[in-house]
Amino acid sequence: CDNGKRIWNQVEDSTQNSVDLSVEMAHHCPSGRLIVWDENNQPIENDSSSASVGIIEDVANDLSGPYALWGGIPLKSANGEYYEVRNRQTICRCGQSSNKPFCDGTHASMRFQDGLPKQPKSDGKVF
Repeated sequence: CDNGKRIWNQVEDSTQNSVDLSVEMAHHCPSGRLIVWDENNQPIENDSSSASVGIIEDVANDLSGPYALWGGIPLKSANGEYYEVRNRQTICRCGQSSNKPFCDGTHASMRFQDGLPKQPKSDGKVF
């Protein structure tokens, strides 16, 4: 989620550049696990996506990733309790997350493949 720029270091620096970079990185985190809070202890959220569901694929590493929920879709547990609603969430698809139903990235270490047919990209190459 931190796009290689080390959000963990940025949040300890109060310069405007670090604040802006932290907000940008948090808002691009598909899991929604990174949340930036303002000085009034309110979340800074700029994602007003409409509700949608998708599958995240790591094409560069030829891996299948989690389900993605965007736009504040409520998620209900098996015992009927609702989880906190987020604008972005990723749900485990490999079955190995230690934080189910949420994705914890285990799919990468186990090289998860969903077995679905690869789709051709616009340039004709298959991914």
